[in-house]
Amino acid sequence: MGIAYDVMKLIDNGQRRCGVDYDGLKMCEFGYQSIRRRTYPKDHMAYTCDTDRSYPSKKYFGELGVDYTSMDLTVQMNENQKGSFDLLTNCGMSEHVRKSQWHVFSNIHNVVRLKGAMVHSVGMFGSPLKGHSIEKCVYYMPNFFDKLAVANGYSLEYKKVLRRKDGKGGLLSVVMIKLKDNGFMSETDFKAMGSINYNSCV
Repeated sequence: MGIAYDVMKLIDNGQRRCGVDYDGLKMCEFGYQSIRRRTYPKDHMAYTCDTDRSYPSKKYFGELGVDYTSMDLTVQMNENQKGSFDLLTNCGMSEHVRKSQWHVFSNIHNVVRLKGAMVHSVGMFGSPLKGHSIEKCVYYMPNFFDKLAVANGYSLEYKKVLRRKDGKGGLLSVVMIKLKDNGFMSETDFKAMGSINYNSCV
């Protein structure tokens, strides 16, 4: 999907709420995103520091002093990564894993430290995204993150739908803080929670 300006503002929101400056922040990005440079104001660092149309987010955050790690959504974390990240970003990645959504969100829960922030910006049901067919992706209901927060002891700090200017889709975007150092909800309870649509994007 790439990190557009509105999504970067969401990440900035998460960074502020976890209480750690970018210089020294431990960040985990699910997937490996690029900065969509042309969506930024011309005086923004993301626009001015490179001549390419887009470039890896690793480079952008590295220039801010971030200790950056990218992780595949389905890879099991190792014990050294448990509770080790101040900030985790899932910007347009989790919806691509149709087989085990529980595994994805369990990994997210486990790698974020207590009082760490989780930033999600994912396809919302009823707002289909270009290139995100239902055969390849799932769509989240508007109440998915509300339910996830209650079940796992998160504080839902911010929630907004980011609409594309052309009206062709939108992103359900949230910032959550992990308030309890407990295990993630069971796979059975996660499936019973629902609010993920596997069959239709509209």
